[in-house]
Amino acid sequence: MTTLAPVFPAETVCRILRYSSPRDLVRWRAVSKWFCAITYDASIWRYLYTNSCLPRPPGPFPFQSTVYLEQALLRTERLARSWMTRPMRDVSLVELQVEQQPRGVIRLLSGRFLIGCESASRFVLHDVDANVEPHASQKQVIWEQQEQVLAWAATSIATEDGRFVMYVLLSERKLGIPRWRLLEFCFSGKSVKPCAVDTFDVPTSKFESYRVVLQKSGKSPFLHLSGCKLVFDMRTRVFYEFPKFFIALDETRHKTGTKPCFNISATPDRIVLTSTHIIALHRHFVPPFPGIVTTILQAFTVDGSSVRNGKGVLRLSHEGTSDHHFHHIALLRNSIVDPITESTNVRLLECVNYDHDLRVLWGDLTLSKPTGNDVLPITIVIHEKVEKKNAEKLQGYGTLPWDFDCSDAGLLRGYCRANFSEDPQYPSCLAKFTLDATQDECMLAVGEVLPPEWNHIKDPGHRIYGKDGKYMTNFDASGRFCLVRYSAVDDPNSNTEDRELVVVVDIE
Repeated sequence: MTTLAPVFPAETVCRILRYSSPRDLVRWRAVSKWFCAITYDASIWRYLYTNSCLPRPPGPFPFQSTVYLEQALLRTERLARSWMTRPMRDVSLVELQVEQQPRGVIRLLSGRFLIGCESASRFVLHDVDANVEPHASQKQVIWEQQEQVLAWAATSIATEDGRFVMYVLLSERKLGIPRWRLLEFCFSGKSVKPCAVDTFDVPTSKFESYRVVLQKSGKSPFLHLSGCKLVFDMRTRVFYEFPKFFIALDETRHKTGTKPCFNISATPDRIVLTSTHIIALHRHFVPPFPGIVTTILQAFTVDGSSVRNGKGVLRLSHEGTSDHHFHHIALLRNSIVDPITESTNVRLLECVNYDHDLRVLWGDLTLSKPTGNDVLPITIVIHEKVEKKNAEKLQGYGTLPWDFDCSDAGLLRGYCRANFSEDPQYPSCLAKFTLDATQDECMLAVGEVLPPEWNHIKDPGHRIYGKDGKYMTNFDASGRFCLVRYSAVDDPNSNTEDRELVVVVDIE
């Protein structure tokens, strides 16, 4: 080993170490001082981060230090090893006192940034990992305005050109007139501060302040503004609306057995964003049996020729039906284009709890190569797996909530959690599961149903399981929870302004 340094140049050793796992790369530091210095090379960690198939926060970005990338990879690798074999437990946490949020709750983005709206007019960004980043500040004001924000939503994405961008959708009233605005915060360079801020007036007359949802999926270039019923193309910065609902194919009319559309939901029940298409799912009640439900799937593409004054209309390209009614649909694997047929395959996922069993369904959608403006049929194949392991331990809970996060390659990590219960006969439990959708056949694995082991979290039942709606839980690909508790200052004699206690927890 001592002769490797003079025989091989450092550049060659760096290229060899790129094929190590993050865990093994850290172990190389015990060989010698020379190897220890090599393992801190930024190019190695950025290569490992870019090519990792495990769920992880987006990156690498210039403002993410080598230490941050190393910790994120080691954390997701540790989760991969222990996710199915150990009870969920907390390994560390960070507590932040923030101003009370009069409009909505604070949100965790990309496993690192907490964004909140203070005083109903000022957006503040908290960096959870500011202690490990040399150019980071724990708190910064990124937007302030005079008008009061009625409701808001936020998300973050990694663009195709390698930028980190945050979007905030807000509803407000200006001179008594309601309106929507979309804020775009772009981060570049090593500073963890937005280098550019753009605002877009959302071209819509629809105003539903209680439905401010900003949806994104993986590396899709689209955002869905559900309250405005619009899609935003981040590449061209153009808003698109859905065309008036209609059934395009005779095959669909025959399968649904309907001529009028009164028994079909004209507004999509679910929207799935892919890198190539916007997929809308419409619920259809089969007459004369209202209890029987099928789903009409329509795929749309952007049509630049329809853009007028910054707003266009999506073009319907594919249509199909499924006998399954999707309740909680999500994107499992992004668009894959066949190099020979040029058809596009998209894999969708649904996890439901039925009679205390974990049912995992995935649907393979094949969209053939478009020909002109014709609407083509969608080939839909539904697969289902039912996991009955330890189902008796979940008796008595009813419908169980579930959370998951997925990598672009199709590796999924998630859990089902029981509703909080004070009954000692039914202790709060978690059932963790993984799903590998990288191949044609999905591989599902479900762990034991076990109560979590909290070492650092105080009063875990109330904070984790959301009793009385006072707390909120987010699950991130980095293996983190964001827990929010209102009114952290409860002393009536205290002059301190009411605060919120935000707890960011690293789990395994």
